[in-house]
Formats: sequence, structure tokens, C-alpha cells
Amino acid sequence: MGKEQFRARTGCLTCRDRHIKCDETLPRCRNCCKSNRVCERGIRLNFIDIQTCTSQSGLIDLPPGTKLKFHDESRAIASGYAVDPQKEKHVHTSHTEPKQQTGLSQASLPKDGPILPVRVASCAEQTALVPAQCSALPSLQVITNHDEGLLIEIFLGKVAPWMDCLVASKPFTNITPFYALSQPALFNTVMACGERYLMPDEESIYYEKACQGIELEVAKPNADHLLCVTISALLHAYEIMGDGANNKKSHSDRIQALIGHADLSGRNSRLAGACFWAYNLNSVLDSLAHNSRLTCDADKMDMALNAVQGTGSTNNGILCCDEDVWAYRMLSICAKVAALHTEVAHGIYDDSMDRLSQDREQYKGWCDDWASNVPRSMMPLCYIPPPDEDSKSETTSHFPQVLFVGSSATVARLLYHISCLLLVRIGVAERSAEAQEAHCRQIRHAMDICGIASQGEDKYGTLFLDQTP
Repeated sequence: MGKEQFRARTGCLTCRDRHIKCDETLPRCRNCCKSNRVCERGIRLNFIDIQTCTSQSGLIDLPPGTKLKFHDESRAIASGYAVDPQKEKHVHTSHTEPKQQTGLSQASLPKDGPILPVRVASCAEQTALVPAQCSALPSLQVITNHDEGLLIEIFLGKVAPWMDCLVASKPFTNITPFYALSQPALFNTVMACGERYLMPDEESIYYEKACQGIELEVAKPNADHLLCVTISALLHAYEIMGDGANNKKSHSDRIQALIGHADLSGRNSRLAGACFWAYNLNSVLDSLAHNSRLTCDADKMDMALNAVQGTGSTNNGILCCDEDVWAYRMLSICAKVAALHTEVAHGIYDDSMDRLSQDREQYKGWCDDWASNVPRSMMPLCYIPPPDEDSKSETTSHFPQVLFVGSSATVARLLYHISCLLLVRIGVAERSAEAQEAHCRQIRHAMDICGIASQGEDKYGTLFLDQTP
């Protein structure tokens, strides 16, 4: 007869009852993780009696202070399962798992000698341990639905780059997708943004779930403020990507309150800072597109700029220097110009015309100083003027070809030309005698805006520019 096959007896009891091989991963084997079962451990001598929780009906009420004596027979029982050291070594090494998955070092595993008994957790204890164990294995959390896979691809390719356009670390692209796998409210928000990009005119069921999720998250006593701000920033972007039929201001007040409550500002270069600047950028562009009141606070942007390090005032001639900070500065200027333009256009500007002229000249000086001192990396890499009307050029574009390196340089230059265009319009309202010269400047800035926007592969940003007054 052949040699009797070795049978491992160190697996979990759940796999033994299911008659499948256990990989013996601690504290929960993979079979139980995949099937969402309770991973029972221990030594079962009677295979007929599978009850792990004993009834409390046979307990005897003992008076306080009664001395009890316990007789431990676990070592004697476990010694009956001792195997040859060479075979035991083979068993341990053939199913070794990575340290990141088990969370145990090799030094903590038993090598030779009898196997000690393992405590079997109660049903309630194991139920409480399941979420923590699954969250420690993020590699097992993946998207398996085809539609959700398409939406996350759209989010990564189109929406997240726009939200990250002013932050070099790109947290919406590099962090948010993995963060969303373990946060249902954030996951529904990401799905909603991808669906809104594909179908701007249709409401998303993910949006309704995300709104319910953010309400629950905010109501928690120990709410994660960064999670709430991230969800609100994406919901704000979702709403302004629509056709204007919806109430786009519903999440504006919420995110302002959350940013103030969590003490988040643009000083942070990661997800918190990206939420701060993405919200302000979307608010400014939304105000420009619909000629409406500015919902963000330009003074808070100035405070964040003052706290950011490396804000030198003169960088002319330097190849690369704090591109993000220069983009933040232009966004702050554009916010002030947009607020002034809205007040003048709606006839609610309270100060005198002299004060209006002073504000206009001050903002124009800021724009000129910005354009003169930005580093070389934020200046055009390519600028090809549009062809003449009687020219026989093969190109069909009527706009100049303007190319920048990096999203922050592109968006900052767009904001610069928009600010200059709005300041010219304010000047036309102030001094109509110079209307002809002002008209030429408006055309020049408008051509540059269209030239920059036409070079971008992602047309999401132009959704606002197409409607800019």
C-alpha cells in the first residue's frame, strides 16, 4: 500500500464543514472573506456536535468570592495532533501569504512544537470584526460592474483632471477613486459625475444616492470632515455641469460651511487643498457663465495665498517656480474682477464712478504684474496667429493656436484673458468715448480665449466659456 496522504488539521472549522481546502490565512482565511462567512477557529474533537456557542441555561449562580480551579488539558489534547517537524515545516511554507495581507510577521508564527489552542470568537465578536478585516485588504475591493467601470473611467479621464487642474499632486485622480471604494457616498458621487459628463441633460440615480449619503455623513457625531468636503465639492461640480435647469446653488452653501467648520484652506497641497481650489474655480466660472453672484469668498482665497510658502513676487526669467501658486493668484484676481463686473452689470455697484475707476485700474495693474512676472513655464510654448481672411492656408481655425505645458498654466492664462476682457467691458461702460479701442482689445482677448480653449482635448472647461457673457 502507498504511503498515507498527510492531512492538515490546522485550517478553520468553516472550511472543514464545507469540505474545501483552507489556506490558513490569519485572522480570517480567504475562503471565508470571499463568501462573507464567519471564520471559526479552534480544535473540534466531536465532529457531530458543531455548536460553538454554549447555552447559558446550565450556568450555576455562585456567590461572590467563590474560588474556582481550572484544569487546562489543551496541551495534552493538542499533542495528539503533533506531526513530523519536516512535514510541519512543509505545511507552513507551502501556504505562506504576503505580510501585507496577513498583518503577521514570520517571527510571530509557531515553528516547532505542539499547536496551541486558538480562542473561538463569539458570533457577535466576529460580526464586529468583519468590516475592519475587509478594510485592511483594499486590493480585494474592485469594481466588477461593466457600467460602473465605464463611469469610473470617464471620471478619471475627464472630470478628475479638471478638478485637479490647479494642484500638482492630482489627488482627485490619484486618491479619490481608491477612497471611494470604501465610502458608498463618495462612490455614488464619483459615479454621478461620470454619468453627468456622458449625459448632461439627464438626472442620475447615483446623484440621489449621493445626496442621501452626504446628509447621513454630515449628521454623524464623529463625521469625517474631509470626506464630507470631498463629496460636496464633487456634487457642486456635478450640478454646474448641467444645462442650467437645476438649482446649482444647493451644495454651494453646504461646502462653504464644511470648509469653514473643518478649517480647510488652500494651504494643504493634497485632497483638502484640491477641494478648496476646485470649489473656488468652479464657482468663479459658474458666475461668469451665468453672470450671477459669486458664491465663493475672494478674501478667503487671499488668506490662503498669504499662508502658502514660496509666493515670491518676481519670477521673471525663471524656468519653473511655484506654478500652482501663480495659478491661485490669478484665480483670486479673477474672482474679484468677476464680482465687480456682476455688480456693474446688474446696477448694484454702490460706490461712485471715481471709485469704480480706481478699482478697475487696480485690478488691471494686478493682471499686468501677473503676466509680467510669471515663470517661463506658464508662458505660451506655441503661439501661431490666425490666418488672414484672404490667405490660402490649409488650416480651418479662425483662432490663434496657443499651447501651454501643464493644466495650471492653461487655466491660469484663460482666467487672465477673461479678467482682462471683463475689465475692458467695465471701462467701456465708464468711458464710452474710447469704445473703438476697447472693442479691439475685447476681440484680441476673446480670440486668445478661444485659441487656448480649442487646443484642449477635454472640452469640459469650455462648457462655461461657451456661455461667458
